[in-house]
Amino acid sequence: MACPFLRDVVDEEALVLRRAFRRERVFRDRLDPLAFPDDHLYERYRFSADGIRYLCRLLGPRIKHRTARSHALSVEQMVCVALRFFASGAFLYSVGDAEQLNKATICRKIRSVCLAIKALADVFISFPGHRRLCDMKEEFYRIAGFPNVIGAVDCTHIRIKAPSGAHEADFVNRKSFHSINVQMVCNADCVISNVVAKWPGSVHDSRIFRASEIYQCLSQGEFSGVLLGDRGYGCQPFLLTPFTDPQEAQQAYNHAHARTRARVEMTFGLLKARFHCLHKLRIERLPHGDGRTGMFSPHQETLIVDMVRENNAIKLSEIQQKIIEDHVHFEGINSVSLSTVDRVLKRNRLRMKQLYRVPFDRNSDRVKEQRFQYVQRVFQLDAMERPHEYIYMDEAGFNLTKRRRRGRNVIGHRAIVGVPGQRGGNVTLCAAIMPTWGPTTLTSSSFSSITCEMLC
Repeated sequence: MACPFLRDVVDEEALVLRRAFRRERVFRDRLDPLAFPDDHLYERYRFSADGIRYLCRLLGPRIKHRTARSHALSVEQMVCVALRFFASGAFLYSVGDAEQLNKATICRKIRSVCLAIKALADVFISFPGHRRLCDMKEEFYRIAGFPNVIGAVDCTHIRIKAPSGAHEADFVNRKSFHSINVQMVCNADCVISNVVAKWPGSVHDSRIFRASEIYQCLSQGEFSGVLLGDRGYGCQPFLLTPFTDPQEAQQAYNHAHARTRARVEMTFGLLKARFHCLHKLRIERLPHGDGRTGMFSPHQETLIVDMVRENNAIKLSEIQQKIIEDHVHFEGINSVSLSTVDRVLKRNRLRMKQLYRVPFDRNSDRVKEQRFQYVQRVFQLDAMERPHEYIYMDEAGFNLTKRRRRGRNVIGHRAIVGVPGQRGGNVTLCAAIMPTWGPTTLTSSSFSSITCEMLC
């Protein structure tokens, strides 16, 4: 029976019956990761409890769920999931088994935490650093007596899975494996102050340095000090390298240079020892700004989203067909894959969900008027002196016809489709509720006997 007191009318009995026959969702028990001692956390997450809490406060506003529906993960659990993957570098299902989560959830949470960390990278990674230059020079001088040093620069290779495409050979380095050549600059405390991580493994260290922003700043004299680099770099007024064939007077310089520059090598070792995921990344190369752009413009993506808003039950193949046939708004697009359409919808927060079927005439003017009259009649009966006993009877039909059960809509909104009525074979269940008997299921014979008894 449709409830007349709701603006958006819902079949309450149908929802109750649907919940009764719905398969129960089973959630695994999730432990509080911060309930363990620090040595336990260090082994698994490479951070203490205080360090994890600091990361949670830092990343929480960017990764926290808006609601707690479907047992959503807390910020602490999401951060620990990402830290376990960074620390172990294992497969996603291995991390999921350890954290008692499925693989898809692990993948999504690692991505969200990585994006949150990337958004804060410029806050923590700043050249020459967050301390005064004179203090940084003094710390480098204490190592081996090398003056006026503000940083040590070098590159390291991060092994990756062999990428596909025509540029696969560009990622093969001099050691004959696929990698990304990452340039870093650090201070005397092994704190990273500059990172460039966008070049394939075949690119030389000096080429990366010349194309970096830090090279332009130092060449223009924005910082008073020098960097230390190995023999792979060309000697510059702001970049000092060791002598190739040192004489006796030059050996002391090379010795002090090597001891001071070793800080960047120590930084690489500490970083890879702490986060084993850097030993081999299973990633795919993303295009740079001058690479392949998106297929659809923002206006075209809005048109695709409007297709779903108008018809929540539309299929990806139907959207694909409309895009190909529309030569006005999608000019020049002769083919598009279903995965591309799906990515556009996900990027605009459109998700798959169960379709809620609403008959066309449910909210017609005639039906609304009947509901209004029904409510007024109930109010009149309640206002009478003689008490009335109400019997609510209704039926719920189960349609046996196959039809589309899932659709798409914006997160937080139902996917609704209008239907003209039920077709095909039906199984009808009649029920009644009254103060004396309570809820009961009626057969055809009991329905007739009760009706005759109460009305005759």
